[in-house]
Amino acid sequence: MRRVYLLFLVLLLHNVAAFVPLAKPVLATSPKITPAPVKAVIHDAKAVVHDTKAAVKAVKVVNKVKDPIKANLNAKVAEVAVKKVDGDAKKALGHANQALQANSKNKDAKKAVKKAEVTVKDSNKAVAAVDKAVKTGNVKDTKKAVKALKVTEKDAKKAVKAAKNAEPAKIAKKDTVKAVKGVNKDAKQLKKDVKKALRAKDPVVRQKAIQKANTDAKKAAKDARTAVTAAKKAAKANPKDKKAQKTLALAKKTQKDTKKALKTTSKLSKSNNPKDAKKALKAAKVLSKDAKKTKKAASKPTKNKSKALTKDTKALLKSAKKASKIKDPVQRKKALKASKKAAAKASKDAKATLKASKKALKANPKDPKAKKALKLAKKTLKDTRKAVKATRKASKSNKKKDAKKVLKAAKKASKDAKKLNVKGKNAKLHKKVKATKAAVAKDSKKLLKNLKKAIKSKDPKVRSKAIKKAQVAAKKVNKDAKKALKAARKALKANPKDKKARAALALARKTKADASKALRLTKKKSVKKAIKAAKKVSKDAKKKAKSTSKSIKKKAKLTSKSIKKKVKAATKATKKKVKATTKSTKKKAKSIKKKTKAATKSIKNKTKAVIKATKKKNKALNPSKAVVRDTKKLLKAVTKASKITDPAQRKKALQAAKTRAQKAVKDAKAALKAARKALNANPKNAKAKAAVKMAKKVQKRAKKVVKATAKAARTNKTKDIKKLIKSAKSVTKSKTVKALPKKAVQRVTKATKAARKEAKALVSAFSKALAVQDPSKRQAALTAAITMANKSLGEMKKAVRNAKKLVKNAPKSKQAKKTLKAARKLLKNNKSIVKQTKLAAKRNSPAQLKKALKSAKKLQKQSTANWFRANAAKKAKKDLNKLRKSLVKASKAKSPASRKKALKTAKKWAKKASKNAKAAVKAAKAKLKKNPKSVAAKKALKKAKKTQKRVNTIVKKTKAAAKAKANKKVVKASNKGKPSKQSPKKSNNTINKAKKSLKVAKAALKKNPNDLKAKKTLKKAQHRVKQVKAAINRKSTVKAFTKADRSTAVLIKSFSAALALKSREARKAALEKAYKQALAAMKSAKSSVAKAKKSLKASPKSKQAKKALKSAKKVLRRSNAIAKQTKNASKSGSVKAVKKALKNAKLTRKTLKAAKKATQIARRRQRALAKAKKSVRKTKKALKKAKKALKKGGKRAKRRYAKAKKAYLKALRKLKRSKRVVRKTKASLNASV
Repeated sequence: MRRVYLLFLVLLLHNVAAFVPLAKPVLATSPKITPAPVKAVIHDAKAVVHDTKAAVKAVKVVNKVKDPIKANLNAKVAEVAVKKVDGDAKKALGHANQALQANSKNKDAKKAVKKAEVTVKDSNKAVAAVDKAVKTGNVKDTKKAVKALKVTEKDAKKAVKAAKNAEPAKIAKKDTVKAVKGVNKDAKQLKKDVKKALRAKDPVVRQKAIQKANTDAKKAAKDARTAVTAAKKAAKANPKDKKAQKTLALAKKTQKDTKKALKTTSKLSKSNNPKDAKKALKAAKVLSKDAKKTKKAASKPTKNKSKALTKDTKALLKSAKKASKIKDPVQRKKALKASKKAAAKASKDAKATLKASKKALKANPKDPKAKKALKLAKKTLKDTRKAVKATRKASKSNKKKDAKKVLKAAKKASKDAKKLNVKGKNAKLHKKVKATKAAVAKDSKKLLKNLKKAIKSKDPKVRSKAIKKAQVAAKKVNKDAKKALKAARKALKANPKDKKARAALALARKTKADASKALRLTKKKSVKKAIKAAKKVSKDAKKKAKSTSKSIKKKAKLTSKSIKKKVKAATKATKKKVKATTKSTKKKAKSIKKKTKAATKSIKNKTKAVIKATKKKNKALNPSKAVVRDTKKLLKAVTKASKITDPAQRKKALQAAKTRAQKAVKDAKAALKAARKALNANPKNAKAKAAVKMAKKVQKRAKKVVKATAKAARTNKTKDIKKLIKSAKSVTKSKTVKALPKKAVQRVTKATKAARKEAKALVSAFSKALAVQDPSKRQAALTAAITMANKSLGEMKKAVRNAKKLVKNAPKSKQAKKTLKAARKLLKNNKSIVKQTKLAAKRNSPAQLKKALKSAKKLQKQSTANWFRANAAKKAKKDLNKLRKSLVKASKAKSPASRKKALKTAKKWAKKASKNAKAAVKAAKAKLKKNPKSVAAKKALKKAKKTQKRVNTIVKKTKAAAKAKANKKVVKASNKGKPSKQSPKKSNNTINKAKKSLKVAKAALKKNPNDLKAKKTLKKAQHRVKQVKAAINRKSTVKAFTKADRSTAVLIKSFSAALALKSREARKAALEKAYKQALAAMKSAKSSVAKAKKSLKASPKSKQAKKALKSAKKVLRRSNAIAKQTKNASKSGSVKAVKKALKNAKLTRKTLKAAKKATQIARRRQRALAKAKKSVRKTKKALKKAKKALKKGGKRAKRRYAKAKKAYLKALRKLKRSKRVVRKTKASLNASV
């Protein structure tokens, strides 16, 4: 018995040692070790995590031992371990409650309690599960127990996290950040309000702003106090944290500032003095600055995620390399463990980077860089995950082969991470390159200046001084060039594949060589050569590195253009040589130098002024507009004042008017400034000169008005007020300079258009008169024609008058002169028409009439494009419309001859449209050349290019249509003699019904021919038959399109399969099969053309039917081409040919789908309209009945009537909507046909 007992003890100790390795001081959770309740919670929760792991181990071995004694022991151990877990969880909950009592309002403390409660709950469940597993000894129950324990472990981890957040130091930190942010916000608001108070002129507004500022200062002081308290707590909780100490110091400083700010604002609120306001603003600025610093110190610094990722992937790569080289398995295992750790860290960073990238993209969804970054981040995350997987596998197997795989994965991850991080780095480096280049340019300017000074001056002292300065400058330039070269090398080293960086390096080398040369020549004192070299340096420094990318090329082009402009302006000013002999010439030299400086410095401003002068003419050339506006307001105010009888009130009103007058003077001054600026930019511009003159005049008048207003306000006499009104009116009547006003131009255009319209009417009148055989009747027609001719003459005279006005307004405008010339020419023609018409009426001769007709046609043809610079793009559009019309005509043509004629016309218009589109692009380019930075010009060029592209496409198609006459014949021939397929039964029924009703209507009308109702019924029946036929045709067209689409889809599949084959012979065989399918597709395309034609015949005015026919023809054309290409491909087996055919097939399918959709939409919407009409009829009937019943009376009748009315109105609304939808559909179809 004793032996058995000893054996039992030994076994028990053995099992405890094997399964519960818990001999750690961590488990001792006595309050002595952890006095703070929060720390105790952390301690206990960690103990739970530790104990659950041990318990899991113990539970797992419960059923593995077959010996009953050992099994019993294992069960006991498992029970003990689980109870320990439960005990620790309860301790944690107890401590959490203690922590909550200490800080009852804290959210984090509450959270910690909650998590502890959940842990206790789950630990209880785990205890129950383990008991069950021990009792039953079932594997299933054991698994459940393990699961319950793992859940408890998870909860304990969450409890640890929550408890950490509830630590006093963390809470204090959070409170500090919150308070500091509040101070910062208040400081900003205070600054804003003090500024508002300083700016405000109205005392009431100022007082309000000061009061608000005072309130802000008080709030800031309060928040600062809170911040200091919180910072003190944070510093006390963690005395070794330097950041907390720094935050406390800064918070104290901010508190000091708030006190000062409060002092100054309270003083200001009492005194309302501008001096005090300035002091308050100064204090507010200091407070804002310090609050910002405090906020920065208190809040967490944002980490560069991609940098961290690059660092971690590098570390992973290093450890992977190390592991792959180690031969000793033990050492390798160690190294692989480190790799595993590094991979996990990298994966974590990759996740964070991806998150940041997504955030960046969300902030700016259209940013291509952000999109690229997101793509890269995703790739990197994928790579890091693979690396993690590989490291896990390698650390398990400990094989060299797996270690090499880890290395491979690490390399990939590192590469992608580098790519992610390189972007920002590159931008910085490029910035540095730019800065160094700018320094070179600046210093080379100085060098050039001194060298020029040396060559120009005759005084040897001055020359030697200038040369010395030039030498210093040359050294500086050389130094800068060296720096620039270094920066460019660095930029290229960071990203060797960057073409821009390579180009920049080449430029930097050139600049350095030129700078060295300039320095050498300056040292030698060969000034002329040195100037040459310095100019080269300056040129190089200003150059932009050209890259293959389009945008960079464009930018380079623009910069070179602006540099050329600058150089031109600068050389123009420096061309005037200076002779420094007499005093006067010295003065001249000084002024020229000044001019040179101004020219180089303000070229940008000048070009801006030019753009303003040309683009915003009203602002620069109509300077008096604002003044006139202000004076009108003044006039209104003065007139109002003159009517006031009370002198005190009148004086008050006049003082208000005085402010208006002063504003007018201010505007006049600004106007004069703007006009002068415009004149400086373009000194030879007559309009600009006139503008300056006018601005001076207006300013003079505005000053007079101010004087008069002041006098009127002073004397308060009616006589002075009248004088003031008079002078104000003189300002309002000031003429403004007009630069070819749009309205005046429009007037000329309108008049000429009207004249041409009358000429058109005249042409038709003449033609009618010519057709009349009876002389007396012809005489009457000619008399009417004379009236028309006179009307046209009157319009043309109006046009000439307006054109003269244009010339008067802008005497130097070529455009205006051209306009007048052309208008006069038109007038001359008009006069001759009137003369000839009168002669024709006098003689009543057809010959004379023909002459008049000829002249009228000539006048009608004369275009405004001759004398206005008509927009080429608009002309191209016009030609395009004509081309479309002729193409439609060609598609409708029945005989080949008329089709040929129409296509010939189409070709002519196509040529014209192509020419105009080209001209439009040219004009847009010229416009952009004049003003390279203009967004509007860029847009115009883009639009012109788009138009040209469209025009070219249509021209191509027109030519193809002209060639494809034979195909049409083939289609026609193939369609002959085919039996028509029967329509579905439903359609037959509908058409039969419609036909039957038509028959009945005809019979009814025959019986009673004068019956209006019968006539109406017949008309309706005819329309219904037409409608049903159209619907059937539409349906059959859709079916045909579907069939063609299906056969094209089969063909696409065959082509794709053929492309996948690598053997030429196999491909050939597959293509032979595809050829048969292509023929089938062609057949179905022919059928769809026939169906579409039938549909168009049934309803010739239907735009949708026209479109369907057009699409069907397009499909047939393409199907023919596909069949041809497939035949050729089946002979050669060429991949290229197959690809071509496949592309064509895909396009065909696209066209088919669009055509089918358009037809279906039209059909569906027509059906909806019919339904809506029916609904209206039905509800109207019901309303009529209800109305009848209403006359008898009763509540029910009333309700019925209200309901019927509501239904009827709803039906009407639906019908209206349906009609609108149908109208829109038709419009869209019209636009697309």
